[in-house]
Amino acid sequence: MGLYLHRKKNKLAIQILLSLVVRKIHPQMKKPLLRIKYL
Repeated sequence: MGLYLHRKKNKLAIQILLSLVVRKIHPQMKKPLLRIKYL
């Protein structure tokens, strides 16, 4: 596994964790908030 791939994977994992946190904090506005944040 190359460093680039590993870095990309880490970035994705961080985004997933952030999205989970956002869902727990704001369950009523899941998708719009995520779309704004990760466009």
